[in-house]
Amino acid sequence: MLNKFLFKPIDNSGLIVFRMVFGLLCFLESVGAIFTGWVARTLVEPKFTFSFIGFEFLQPLPGQWMYAYYVIMGLFGLLIMVGYKYRLSIVSFGIMWTAVYLMQKASYNNHYYFLMLLCLIMAFLPAHKYASIDVKLRPSIKRISMPNWCKWVFVLQLLILYTYASIAKIYPDWIDLTVPKLLMKSKASVPIIGPYLQFDFMPYLVAYGGILFDGLIIPLLLFKRTGKYAFVVSIFFHMFNSIVFQVGVFPYLSLAFSLFFFEPKTIKNLFLKHKSLYTESKTIIPPYKFPLLFVASLYFIIQVILPLRHHFIQDDVLLDRRRTQALLAYDVAL
Repeated sequence: MLNKFLFKPIDNSGLIVFRMVFGLLCFLESVGAIFTGWVARTLVEPKFTFSFIGFEFLQPLPGQWMYAYYVIMGLFGLLIMVGYKYRLSIVSFGIMWTAVYLMQKASYNNHYYFLMLLCLIMAFLPAHKYASIDVKLRPSIKRISMPNWCKWVFVLQLLILYTYASIAKIYPDWIDLTVPKLLMKSKASVPIIGPYLQFDFMPYLVAYGGILFDGLIIPLLLFKRTGKYAFVVSIFFHMFNSIVFQVGVFPYLSLAFSLFFFEPKTIKNLFLKHKSLYTESKTIIPPYKFPLLFVASLYFIIQVILPLRHHFIQDDVLLDRRRTQALLAYDVAL
């Protein structure tokens, strides 16, 4: 039963389109960081950075070289999108992105960490075996199917992500609307919708709607009866986050994951009209079955346990962040 579930080939249209979107968003995130001034504020202008423990050797490049660094990252994003030297491109982008993440924890964002995980996952997937330059150069690698586990690795990762996102909101300052009210007040100047964000019901919608959305969205997307409605809600939720909170490309990346919740035939007809639809049902057990199960089990166990680490550490888990923020404010004041 497990073999059939994990290794039954399915149509790979969702993964192929996701690769294109993922590569494009990696490019936009990289060049966007330059044009929005994020690279300057975070890596060029500060007199010192706060590296993660054990990674103090990772420091921003001197002068203006961090701009070139991000341009190169953007180019790797484009190569991922078009599927040229895919493995090399995704690994190179992942290493460069991870290095930046580790060299400046004062600008921590859980989205940055999630992108690291996605690069790791994508490096192992056959996302370049259709509609790619790699296939043009090597037609023998062309495939219209993939093992079923290639889909479910995303579903499980998203389930863990959204479940913890929902749980993380269940704390006093969120439940009593202190944080949502402050967030809405800070967005009063947002063009067009700013005044509407000041309505009394908005903090309730943000607080409790956020908890419900994060906790229920993955199960609702999985069921056919609720999938379409959940997708529509996802569009409004992520567009709201994009416009109001301006969190870069990540709302669009979150919407791109919907590719794995729709029927492959639908994705093929919408985006890959000339592609053949894989319809066979033959299960193929690969020679890498046991290494895959071991590595995947270890990976997901870590993903489940890591957010709970503060229960095993006798200290104030927010103290280090407050110290870092205070030192950063002092550096900016200088």
